[in-house]
Amino acid sequence: MAQFVRPTLEQSIQSGSLSVGRFTRVDAVTTTWFGTGSNSGGSAFIRGTSATGTVSASFGGALNLTDLTVGVVYEIQPSAVQASGGTVYVLYGASR
Repeated sequence: MAQFVRPTLEQSIQSGSLSVGRFTRVDAVTTTWFGTGSNSGGSAFIRGTSATGTVSASFGGALNLTDLTVGVVYEIQPSAVQASGGTVYVLYGASR
């Protein structure tokens, strides 16, 4: 019998095999990201495994990534992401 090895969240997102439902685009952020220009419209984010840094919310305030749970979709519109380690996934196109 063949053994199935389940991919990690990062592997699924990077391969495009993960259906994120109501989200239509994903940006993998490993350094600095700003929600302006072609990056505007980010509506949520996911903290990847070992991600450190901060996410600034569009209406003010900032979240320390180490205080957040890996793999959870945070429906907070980011205005900026500063990833100093790991990957943060910015999700676009949430239908409300």
